[in-house]
Amino acid sequence: MDPIQNKIITIAGFPWSWKTILSVFFSYFYDRIYANFQIKKNNKNYNTFYDDVSYLETISFEKTKWLIIIDEGWLNANSRRSMSNRNLMFGKLIFLSRKKNCDLVVIWQIEESIDCYFRKLSSYVFLMSSYQFWKKIYFEWSIKKQSAFGYSDIWIRRFDLIKFLKKYNMSYSTLESSVMS
Repeated sequence: MDPIQNKIITIAGFPWSWKTILSVFFSYFYDRIYANFQIKKNNKNYNTFYDDVSYLETISFEKTKWLIIIDEGWLNANSRRSMSNRNLMFGKLIFLSRKKNCDLVVIWQIEESIDCYFRKLSSYVFLMSSYQFWKKIYFEWSIKKQSAFGYSDIWIRRFDLIKFLKKYNMSYSTLESSVMS
């Protein structure tokens, strides 16, 4: 029996640092995607859209690895509501994602704003930033790997994510609220 390995990845950064575009980049490498915003590829819906956390409980195990993206994690699984039913459902998803063969990507702005389960169980944290120079947007992220001893820096990369999305005809709306019920 092959061991199932899954990853929990968090993407952090200030508002408008283009965190969601990095999650869309990740989605390119999966055949099956769930996201609480709509991703398009070749002008067709590319992911299964969900806007209710209870929908995630219907995901069943498949041999093909899935990706679940939770945009606006600070809003949907806020640490100040740690004992709410919704946060408990997210906690269940985090702990049982391996049994669904799913990788998770959670997007947030302030570390303390997301439930501690996401923070403590993230394999990798991508710290996203962007800047504009001569009417062109540049993206940079640093990656930190978490261990029992805390975070260690892996590397910093710069990448033209807009060029990537254009090349593969992918898009998403930056105006979607990603609020779940």
